[in-house]
Amino acid sequence: MKSRFASVALGLLVAVISDGADGRRVFRSPDGVLIATIASSKQMIYGINPSRIEIRDRKGHLLAERDHSFYPSQGLTVENAAWTKNSAFFVYSAEQSGGHQPWAHPTFLFSRKKKHFYSLDEVLKAPISGPFQLKSRQTLVTEVLHDGTTRRGIVVKDKGDGSGAQILTIKLDQVGGRLNQETLSTDHRDRLAKKEENKN
Repeated sequence: MKSRFASVALGLLVAVISDGADGRRVFRSPDGVLIATIASSKQMIYGINPSRIEIRDRKGHLLAERDHSFYPSQGLTVENAAWTKNSAFFVYSAEQSGGHQPWAHPTFLFSRKKKHFYSLDEVLKAPISGPFQLKSRQTLVTEVLHDGTTRRGIVVKDKGDGSGAQILTIKLDQVGGRLNQETLSTDHRDRLAKKEENKN
């Protein structure tokens, strides 16, 4: 396995990434406590391979996982990923494995505190249409299609290129209250529901 330094997510944040022969990408949190691994799942129909994300502690114990293969439909393939500087969130954006909706960059968060994956698109109630940047300890800058929604606690600025897009500056600690059951990534929410059913 070889290691390299790479600038991630248009990055002001530089992460250590290890690339394995099997295409796995490994992201260690800045404090060294958690490890995020992005692996490829086999594409069943056409397009590029969708991604699977695992979060483990440094002893290798699995804390959470997220599979973005949506058989028989196309899944999502991770394009950019990074830990926030304070190690509180692992953030990644994806693209459609089959090449559909090339403008879309669905973005997800793993919350270290809650140990779950969340859809930032669901948190914002708008489709994310651009790559993200991480700034300072846990500030994220991204782009959404303008839909007239008022978003408290988030700095909004028109992109100014005639596309109607807006640039959002988000302090991730301030959206913590919105990381709830409704904003869990869809398959994660379904798995939790099935787990509850099996208890009854």
